[in-house]
Amino acid sequence: MVKTVTCQKDFVTKMDEFKSVVEQTMKIVEQLGQAIDKEKLRAIGSRNIVESESEARKRAMREAEFRHSEKQRELDRHLAEYNALLKVEQEQRSYIQKLSLSARD
Repeated sequence: MVKTVTCQKDFVTKMDEFKSVVEQTMKIVEQLGQAIDKEKLRAIGSRNIVESESEARKRAMREAEFRHSEKQRELDRHLAEYNALLKVEQEQRSYIQKLSLSARD
């Protein structure tokens, strides 16, 4: 009977130790789970930042292309105006030259 009581006490002690080990393991697993969740959130935040930067670069590129096309149209318009003015100048010089020649005659 003494042996049975001793066995029971050993069993209870071992079960208490097992319970303690399980509780410690559960705490560690919980801490790891929290750390994983924290890292997941950080990774999601980083991904969102990268995606928004990519979108911002694309938007800036489209704006730069638009400004470039506006400037190109403006340059084309100024070149056409310049060429028209050159033609008018040439016609006026020709007319002045004709008038000068006819005045001498």
